[in-house]
Amino acid sequence: MVKERYKNDCLSIEDAGAKIKQLINNHLLDLGINPKIPPIELLSDDFIAHVNKHAQGDPQSKASEMEHAIRKHCTVKFEEDPAFYKRMSEKLERLIQEHGNNWRQLVMQYEKLTDEIRAGRREGIPGVKPEAVSFYEYVRDLAYAKGAIPPGEVDAYKRIINHIVEALQATIGIVDFWNKKLEIKRLRGTIENELLLSGIPALESKHERIAWFAPKVGVRTRRWQVRELGHRWAGCTPLGELTFHWKCMMAPLSVIDYIVVHELCHFHHSDHSEAFWNEVDKILPDYRERKDWLRKNGAGLTL
Repeated sequence: MVKERYKNDCLSIEDAGAKIKQLINNHLLDLGINPKIPPIELLSDDFIAHVNKHAQGDPQSKASEMEHAIRKHCTVKFEEDPAFYKRMSEKLERLIQEHGNNWRQLVMQYEKLTDEIRAGRREGIPGVKPEAVSFYEYVRDLAYAKGAIPPGEVDAYKRIINHIVEALQATIGIVDFWNKKLEIKRLRGTIENELLLSGIPALESKHERIAWFAPKVGVRTRRWQVRELGHRWAGCTPLGELTFHWKCMMAPLSVIDYIVVHELCHFHHSDHSEAFWNEVDKILPDYRERKDWLRKNGAGLTL
């Protein structure tokens, strides 16, 4: 079956006990996935030969084989280049919508898409280092609506991305970097400062939300800062000081507004009582939707 050949093998159960392994394998078999059948990789030299063998001349089967292989490859490789594989996934969906059940046409288009994926990212961006292009597109899509950078901000945006990538390259090469909390914290601080002092409204305007909502809530703030806060999104003190997790900068503005208003309302009510939520509701009647978005998507907010 197609699902057997294109199962996601990123999950390893090598360390699980024998009974746990058996339960998992039985569940996979119930789903039609045989864990003993090795997956066929999209970029393997004999991929097309495998597809032709299993399709046995049936264009529908061949199209299905290729679709599943492309989907799996884009999912597994997504974190290596989010912008590129997002674009490839979107192309796949467009092909399915455009050609419907025209299996022969789909096979032809899937072969072209496979070649494009195999070739990888080839286009560069003038003024952006080759190793920074992926990060450039990723942050662009997060910071700007529909990924459209205003012409007057393009040069400044390129500079900030090149600087950040340089900082990443200089730091991540440290031996055992990801187990050194101090180094990770220092790197994040460098990135925060680059973004906040960038002169790019889409990146630095987040802090303006505080100035916008404070009068509406009826409070005054003394200062604010962005840093690592562990599991908390933000915090406030009785002295009017606000602190926000650096990940807040990656959230949509509507969600940032909710986080800001939430903290400002704590100056009136230190708990999460009904009176506190009534205060939030006065400013953001739809706060529940924003809160729910953060609960569902917050874990995925990162640089």
